[in-house]
Amino acid sequence: MLDSKIAGVSVHHHRFGDGPDPALFLHCSLGHGGMWRGVARHMPKTLQITAPDFPDHGHSSPFPEGRNVHDVSTEVAEAFLSDGMHLVGHSFGGTVALRLALRHPEKVKSLTLIEPVLFCAAGPTPELQALRDSEAQAAEQYHNGHQEDITRRFNRRWGGGRRWHEYSDEARAMMIRQMAFVLAVGPSIWDDTHDLLNPDRMARLNCPVSLIRGGDSEDLQQAIHLGLSNGLTQAKDHVIRGAGHMLVVTHPAEAAEIIENTMGGGKA
Repeated sequence: MLDSKIAGVSVHHHRFGDGPDPALFLHCSLGHGGMWRGVARHMPKTLQITAPDFPDHGHSSPFPEGRNVHDVSTEVAEAFLSDGMHLVGHSFGGTVALRLALRHPEKVKSLTLIEPVLFCAAGPTPELQALRDSEAQAAEQYHNGHQEDITRRFNRRWGGGRRWHEYSDEARAMMIRQMAFVLAVGPSIWDDTHDLLNPDRMARLNCPVSLIRGGDSEDLQQAIHLGLSNGLTQAKDHVIRGAGHMLVVTHPAEAAEIIENTMGGGKA
């Protein structure tokens, strides 16, 4: 576990394995790079996995004031990108992984997106609008002093079933602080402000692509995967039965098997 200074942030990152094949694993919001430990145990020994903590997550320092959080997160991840790299991203990390792959298609050997929360990919529907309205209301309530209640509700929906009282006081305090990051990333995932759905950009990505979702996840995730598949025509959609949004923690072996197959067995 090492620290680097990137984009004005002291970035902490984890390393799993010391093989010759580089891989970059990007975590979800309110998470940290160490959450990939279970998946890494099931990955080929040929890999060297780098898993950074995004700013204000894990042991990394906070985001710089006044900067777009998706931009800074992408700069942090980009600093670890190298030629012939396998890219894997979960939830928010999936949106950053996609952005990196579209920006540097020549460097990416494979791409695996696990329940990426790129809501704009699902297209305009009444259900999506209701969710967006709900998030806007939550943001207003958060900034009006209801930080813990909003964070608890977010964790209940996306956190994989762990009850709020089961977290330590320190963990709850950290998640409450990190909710500001979740709310700030809204335009990037709702309005496609970074042009991630541009069909011409997607067409230039020729590597193997897998989309992974849980069988017990919301229907919204299936719609997101379908929307992404319209542009990433080589993408394969995979469903892990009995899993939800936090499948990288609850079903690491099943996730690792799909990721390895996407990588072509993890071989160079």
